[in-house]
Amino acid sequence: MRHHILTSWSPLDPPFSVLLHELFGQMDAISYWTISEKIKLIDCLANAEGEPLKEATNINKSLSTLGLVIMNLVNISNGKSHHVPYRDSKLTFLLQDSLGGNSKTTIIANISPSSCCSLETLSTLEFAQLAKFIKNNAIVNEDASGDVIAMRLQIQQLKKEVSRLRSLASGAENQANEFFGCFPGFPGSFDWEGLHASSCPLTSASEDLDLVRMKLARADEQLLDSARNINTFCSPEKAISEVDELSRNIEEVEGGLKDKRQQYESLQLTTAEMRERKAVIDKKLSALKYSIANFPSSVVYFEQREAQARSRVISSTFYLGQKKEELPCLQIWKDDIGTWEGSTIRS
Repeated sequence: MRHHILTSWSPLDPPFSVLLHELFGQMDAISYWTISEKIKLIDCLANAEGEPLKEATNINKSLSTLGLVIMNLVNISNGKSHHVPYRDSKLTFLLQDSLGGNSKTTIIANISPSSCCSLETLSTLEFAQLAKFIKNNAIVNEDASGDVIAMRLQIQQLKKEVSRLRSLASGAENQANEFFGCFPGFPGSFDWEGLHASSCPLTSASEDLDLVRMKLARADEQLLDSARNINTFCSPEKAISEVDELSRNIEEVEGGLKDKRQQYESLQLTTAEMRERKAVIDKKLSALKYSIANFPSSVVYFEQREAQARSRVISSTFYLGQKKEELPCLQIWKDDIGTWEGSTIRS
């Protein structure tokens, strides 16, 4: 038992209590079923101070989470898809089986007839009305498959019990026949009505025989139920068909896996080729990026060369113009020089 804190109780403090009681199954001893019960008591603090006040604050958070859980469960019951935060608080985690599980849950709303508590009464009734719309599927928590070995042992014990009961029944019938054979004439000629019922040997024998027959019938029914369960879960034909189906599924999966491996190998080859092509393209792209990066400086360089060439052309044109202007003078000088040379030679 886990105990958090102890506070003094007051009639003005209405505790919030939850009772969860689950019954999983009940049969007689021959079926080897047991009863499992689960009881949970949750008491929430109402008025507290100091350290209990902190715990009461956490309890209020748990109650808020409980309202959110109930609202989401109602939405799920209406066909909507919502996440149910059971683990957000201890309260909703403990009530998970009762709220959204397979249990039958009863909610008791404690309200006050006083007018001063009308708001609390209305809030409580709205909470109960909202929780009423939750739809649970109440089923028995049991393992339908069971243990095959245990069921076989149970069938063997039931067979032994049936054999024993049949032997008891046959023995009781033989005793009755021997009792009737001790008296000549019809066995019903004796009048036992005036005697006490316990003094009639036929009455006790017939009661024992009826009891044995009832036990025999019940054992036969249990044997048939166990046989049905064994046939349901351990039928050889069904097991063989399931094994064949599983074998076919395995073959199909292996075939699909082989195809996937071939596709994977071809994809690996294609990937290697694509990587080589990508490396070449990356090199070309790097060179192109380098050229693009250096293109502005190259443009400036060629513009400078062009400007220099233009200046040279202009200077050459100017120099050529000057030389063209000097050409007549040079021609005159040439003629004068020729005349001077001729006169010099004659003299």
